[in-house]
Amino acid sequence: MSTGEDLSASHRKVLDNFLAQRKDDAHFVGWIDDGDKKKDKYIAIVGNSRFYLIDSKGKLFRDGHFLDLVSIVSKKDTELTISFKQFKQTCITKSSTDIINTIRAAYYTCFPSIQEGAGFKVDVSPPSRLQDLPNKEGECGGYATTYKSLCDYHSIVPRVDIIWDVNTILPANNVKEFDLKEFEQPIRTQDIATLIRALGFNKYFLSVSARRYRLDKDAFVALGEALAMNCTLERLNLNYAGGSKDTTVPVAEGLKANKFNSISAIDIAGNSISDKGLTAWGQAIGAMGHGLQSLDLSDNGASKTGTAGFFNGMRKNVFMAASLNSLNTSGNRLESDGSTALSAFLANPNQLHVLNLANCQANLGSILGAITRGSPELHYLDLSGNKIGRKEIGQLKLFLQGSSSLKGLSLANTSLTVDLLKEVCNAVFTNPYLQDFSLDISNNKLGPAGAKLLAGFAATMKNVGSLLVADNDFGDEGVCFLADGLQKNECLKSLSIGGNFTSGGGPKRDATVESLVELIASECPITSLSLDGNPRNSLKQDVVHFLYSLGTNDTLINLDLSNVGMSDRGAMALGKALQTNRSLKSVSIDGNGIHLAGFQSLKHGLDRNHTLKQMSIPLLDVADALRDKNDGKLVQQVVGEIEDAMRRNASPKSKFDQSSGSTGGGAMSGQLKILSSGERELIERLRFKIKSSGKVLDEEGERAMEDAHNNDAYISQIHNFQQEAQIGAQLAIKNKLGEFVSALAPVIDEYYRSMLDKVMKLVNTQYLSIDEETARRLHRNIMFGAKEVDEEAVRKVLVDATGEEIANRANEQFVSAVEIASDYIYEKLGENLQNIVNDVRRVESDAEESEAEYSEEEEDEEEEEEEEEEEVEEEEEAEEEEDQQEEEPSEPVAPSTPPPAGLPPPIASGTPPPIGLPPPISVSSPGAPPPRDDGAEDSPSRPARPPPRPVRPATTYSGAPPPGAFDNVEFVGRPGRGGPGTPGRGAPPRPTRPGAARGSPGGQSLAERRGFKPPVGFGMMGGAPMPMPGMARGSPGPPAVAPRAAVPSPGGPPAGLGPAPAPPVKPAGVKTPTKAPAAAATKKAPAKKAAAPKKRGLFARKKGGDAKPSSRRGKAKGRAAPAAAKKEGITANVAAPSGESANLDRMPTKQSNIREHVTRDRPMVQRKRRPPTRRPRANV
Repeated sequence: MSTGEDLSASHRKVLDNFLAQRKDDAHFVGWIDDGDKKKDKYIAIVGNSRFYLIDSKGKLFRDGHFLDLVSIVSKKDTELTISFKQFKQTCITKSSTDIINTIRAAYYTCFPSIQEGAGFKVDVSPPSRLQDLPNKEGECGGYATTYKSLCDYHSIVPRVDIIWDVNTILPANNVKEFDLKEFEQPIRTQDIATLIRALGFNKYFLSVSARRYRLDKDAFVALGEALAMNCTLERLNLNYAGGSKDTTVPVAEGLKANKFNSISAIDIAGNSISDKGLTAWGQAIGAMGHGLQSLDLSDNGASKTGTAGFFNGMRKNVFMAASLNSLNTSGNRLESDGSTALSAFLANPNQLHVLNLANCQANLGSILGAITRGSPELHYLDLSGNKIGRKEIGQLKLFLQGSSSLKGLSLANTSLTVDLLKEVCNAVFTNPYLQDFSLDISNNKLGPAGAKLLAGFAATMKNVGSLLVADNDFGDEGVCFLADGLQKNECLKSLSIGGNFTSGGGPKRDATVESLVELIASECPITSLSLDGNPRNSLKQDVVHFLYSLGTNDTLINLDLSNVGMSDRGAMALGKALQTNRSLKSVSIDGNGIHLAGFQSLKHGLDRNHTLKQMSIPLLDVADALRDKNDGKLVQQVVGEIEDAMRRNASPKSKFDQSSGSTGGGAMSGQLKILSSGERELIERLRFKIKSSGKVLDEEGERAMEDAHNNDAYISQIHNFQQEAQIGAQLAIKNKLGEFVSALAPVIDEYYRSMLDKVMKLVNTQYLSIDEETARRLHRNIMFGAKEVDEEAVRKVLVDATGEEIANRANEQFVSAVEIASDYIYEKLGENLQNIVNDVRRVESDAEESEAEYSEEEEDEEEEEEEEEEEVEEEEEAEEEEDQQEEEPSEPVAPSTPPPAGLPPPIASGTPPPIGLPPPISVSSPGAPPPRDDGAEDSPSRPARPPPRPVRPATTYSGAPPPGAFDNVEFVGRPGRGGPGTPGRGAPPRPTRPGAARGSPGGQSLAERRGFKPPVGFGMMGGAPMPMPGMARGSPGPPAVAPRAAVPSPGGPPAGLGPAPAPPVKPAGVKTPTKAPAAAATKKAPAKKAAAPKKRGLFARKKGGDAKPSSRRGKAKGRAAPAAAKKEGITANVAAPSGESANLDRMPTKQSNIREHVTRDRPMVQRKRRPPTRRPRANV
């Protein structure tokens, strides 16, 4: 603070009290005399924005605000006159020069945008008394100082919180846009007007925004005043600011009054300014000295009068055609007059890139013709909401066929028919200059026919990158057609197909969902898919199958599931898919009725997903879930965790943050879990399969298994290399940029001096009223007053901001390289391990086929044995019945006929055989009937045969046959079953036929085919008499061996043929004594047992409750031992020979050396199905 004459302590105390009351600071204090000797002197005070005169007691005499300052005149250094709008004050003081310079400095500090000499008039003699103004511009161009000065002027208490934001937050973030929503709300009406007025004196801000912020009339007036004064603002955004036809006119007039404004973009959409306001804006734009780049006047409710007035006024600005890039006039009725005025502007050559005519009721015929002639650079054309007929389609076709720069066309809700759509498609698809084209034909009710048309064009649609067909009533059938057709497309990247599904589902729903799944998995390069549309025609919970397929999808980047109605079940499916999906970057899920369970599943999915960058919180669903009193707090907690996960994913370092995983990873690093968790699980499964198979691997297989075992450590090292490269590159980039800062200074200085020389040259040569001394003073002021390049600020911009961004770009390169390396390694390891698994499966398959073939043979053999056992049981029952009928009460009489020559004499019953002699042989009676030839019993259905030709009686051996009895006989195969072509019981065996099938005449048994050949003498017993070696033709024939059980089955050693005690022989003519009733009861035939269950083989499928057989010949196989043998455990007596084979079954049936299956004890190898590539659908 400068002072004139010294103040006493009492006067200084008075001064302090005065300033404290005014909440002001003093920059100058001194005594002055107004020239009236009758009055006392006054104390002059120059404050922040006011000039005060107070008396010695502290009473205010006069004060004036600097905004009302008119002039300062001083012809003498002891006198000056200060003129305000309200008063004029003459001051006589020796400090007049100090007062003048202090007022000047304070004035231009409060209002920095006002050029020196433009605010108030200064007339000082000599001019050398005026000092150079100091550069004290504060933060944001001194906006806070200006705001406080204006608050003082309007007697408003300034908002200290707004001052703090302006001085701290905005400059720290280099914010150049003045947005009223930046500040704490609410803001009083008078505060808003003051804040806006302060922009008129500011040069820092480049944009002012009141987007969707309602302003009152005073605020619009203040904005008009600011625009009339400000020359640096470039963008004006009043989108839905609550303006009207009366309130926005002052803004347009203020813009029109400033010939030097820098406004290049105006957004006045949604203000209902109607015809009067729109006409005023057209005149303001027409009066500008430059053109606009962007103009948005949509939804202002103007009629054809207002739009015609606007475009006619705009056309007066000759710069508009060359500068205007974007024009949005949607929501204003053009009709005939407005369309004509707009066509007049568009017909002239222009640089328009974006033209939005949505819902304008425009005359498209004239407008499209004008566009064809004058808008060759048009990139996007929106004609939605305007009815298009045959006439308009003709003009549109001409424009589309001749355009070379159009990137997008919207024909949504234009009542487009299928025939008209076909012409549009032909025009677009056949123009080779239209590339990566966006076509919007939503909400046209095209139906299934439209879907089929687009599906037909899909293969030839090679220049469309985005297709929007939502809400066209395709139905499930149409969507299925379109999705199947687009699978052949090679250029489509974005598809919006929501709101086209059949309401309530239908028979085609599953096929439709499957077509969508196949579409995103096909060669079609779709990266963005939207299912958002009319909720009534959405997929609802049928979308679950599609969501599960995302788990293996690697192409889709953006997915919009808003208003699908998938509920918690869909959210759970999405959460599971996110755990393995690594391609999705953005997902929208609002309006789906998700509650706590769904949010929890999403949270779990995001815990394991570090690649999803954007998923806006579903506010509608969260608000609905929070209403639940029981789950409200949990929902709030889970949603907070979801937000934390999204913030983590948005950080460039989160992908490689080892601590970011939600579950412990042990030795594995976080980045490994992120990039390769799914692939790692596949490798582990393959390793487990190979280990569990027990296969001995070759050298190559061992190497593959070792690499798979060490893969986790190797991949972790790869990612560590990436981290090292990332950190090193970031430091190196910042160091290089820091060095570059010092190199920038000479470059900037060179251009600065060149500019300054040109400025001074122009001042010296062109301004005739400026002398050389004034020019030198100007040069000196520029040299010492111009802002210097702040090297630290440049360093901050380059090193901190630019360096971080460059480091992020470099890190993306590192990450992509590591991902490619990891994917390739996992793919190669998986391929090697899968080959090993395939080899193991091939060996197991061959073994299983061999086992199956062998089990079939065993099954056939066992079936034959069962049939034979059944026949034996029937014969046994028949023999017992026949024996009971033939028994006589008298004792048997010894035969009078001597035994045939060559046979030992018969031995009496009960006499043991002599030592060294073979067992006794019982000779049958000459009149005994011959044996049956087929082993079948007579029955009513099968009449008895006539008696056969008498033959010589057969000799029956009691016990084992004599050695050498069958030396020259070779028995092969099994007994026949009877019938044509097979040897029956009692018939001689046929010779072996090589190569015959088992069971056929002369066929080989399974044991013989496997190398076992029974010894000579073993074969079928109980047949017809066979010629024996050394026997004459008329001899009785070969002996009939009684015990059938003593004959071994083919493939097994003989059993039961050892020496046995000779049973008593019944002599001829001797009657058998009648047995006691108890003994007779024991000879009764046992009750017929139930048939044994049919056997299915060792490896056949068993029904529930079937027990595995313990042996092949035991009771579990169904073969029953003879009743007497089971009861007594001894060999039954042989009855009188009757020519039948019943006595064969009276011998013991115990066998030994039972042959087991070679694979009985080996565990079966179970095949495991390969895990599906897509999650199976749940049965609901």
